[in-house]
Amino acid sequence: MGAGSAGIVEGSSLERLTHAIRRGFAAIEKMYPDAFFYENVSLRGALERRVYQEALLDPGRLDGLAQASGDRSAFSEWLLPRVAATPFRDTWRYVKALLRLIEAGLRSGVRRDTGHGPEFVFHALRPRFIDFFQPVIEKLGSQRCAIFCEPGYGVEDAAARHGLKVCERTPERLRRSGINRPPRSVFALYSVAVVSLLDALGTLRRHRPRAVVFAEAASFQEEILARAARALGVATVRLQYGRAGLLSPGYYEMPYDKMLMWGDGFVERLRGPSPDCQYVVTGSPLMDKLARGQSQSSHKLFADGGPVITVISQPECASISRQDYATLTAIVDRALRANQHLRVLVRLHPADKATDFDRLAKQWPAQLRVTASREFPLDAVIGASVLVVGLYSTVLSEAAAAGVLPVVVRLGARHRVFPSPEEEGAAVLVTTPDEAVGAINSLASDASARKRYEEAMMAFTRKYFGPADGRAIDRIAEQIEAVA
Repeated sequence: MGAGSAGIVEGSSLERLTHAIRRGFAAIEKMYPDAFFYENVSLRGALERRVYQEALLDPGRLDGLAQASGDRSAFSEWLLPRVAATPFRDTWRYVKALLRLIEAGLRSGVRRDTGHGPEFVFHALRPRFIDFFQPVIEKLGSQRCAIFCEPGYGVEDAAARHGLKVCERTPERLRRSGINRPPRSVFALYSVAVVSLLDALGTLRRHRPRAVVFAEAASFQEEILARAARALGVATVRLQYGRAGLLSPGYYEMPYDKMLMWGDGFVERLRGPSPDCQYVVTGSPLMDKLARGQSQSSHKLFADGGPVITVISQPECASISRQDYATLTAIVDRALRANQHLRVLVRLHPADKATDFDRLAKQWPAQLRVTASREFPLDAVIGASVLVVGLYSTVLSEAAAAGVLPVVVRLGARHRVFPSPEEEGAAVLVTTPDEAVGAINSLASDASARKRYEEAMMAFTRKYFGPADGRAIDRIAEQIEAVA
């Protein structure tokens, strides 16, 4: 596994984290060749993903990692437990890892498959992936498909609600000869990865599917199952789920035979860090919905049917400060004061707990409504809007792709997410509250002004979301059928 950095632009702390983890593991592997293998399966990618996930839970350690990553010894020290280092804790952690592997070596062997296993196994890390997979499973035939669940996340219940079969997990027995000798600092992580790999290998050996299908999650679990499938000669297909705004370690050397992408723009983004996959453009299922004009119209929220301006909120976070959030709220207030014919729908991010817009809605009961993201489908909201306004959201790119003009309020360089329609002429970029209020009020009432952006938005759609002809699900199912 190479240590290159194609596809990542240096800048944010998470981008630096990705570089640092990959450099650190490269330094260890240079000193200990094949240290991250179990038999012929490389676990390095899984360990990189796991370390990245754990580091996100402890931001205070990130600065230390950046300095340590180029040196094998310093990086190994950084990998040790977050608790205060003591000989006892370090030894106990090592012993637990050994016990984990000993237990894996003592369990019974794999039960043989029945010959009636599913043709297609879908890896669902979270319940939301069941909803994502459902249209594809229906197209393939639910009797031919099963779900590989990660325990403890409620995926089994979600699968049951959809009437989907779940793969019975059948872990394989550990072979001592397959274990390598990674340094002590990564041995605990290595043992977890080996046990997870045994679980994946045993389950796939029993069911023997034609292909394993993934929704892009860039997770530790996803990497393990994909490596197991590749070791057994089972085809792997990954469906684009998100936008890969940040290329974490999970986007490097992805072990999939086929990557089904929305559009060529996303293929260009991923081909650098993962050049060995076959990339196929299928279009986006979300664009299919928008093309068909499905779902309820949000115009029904307002009795007089005035032009609806949808505002996309984001929770306060590293990229959205309290001041940023307050500024967006003030922009909406000022726009309503300047043009009381406006009707504003605020679509709250699921993690947004602020009450600023609720307070504002009390001042404008006939012109402003605040909704949760679950209340109205995204395609309904976009389809009924004349403008979509936000600081930083993937919805802005989806609006541009659907032909609804976005107004991107960029209050700082941190407010940028890939792909950026404003950088390709497919959105209006404003950088001050005055510019934002002026753009919202002028564009909301001037269809000809909005029309000037149509050609750029169509080009943006073709580049990033492929053909919006209602056939994305058909093409995805055809590509899965063709893998084996």
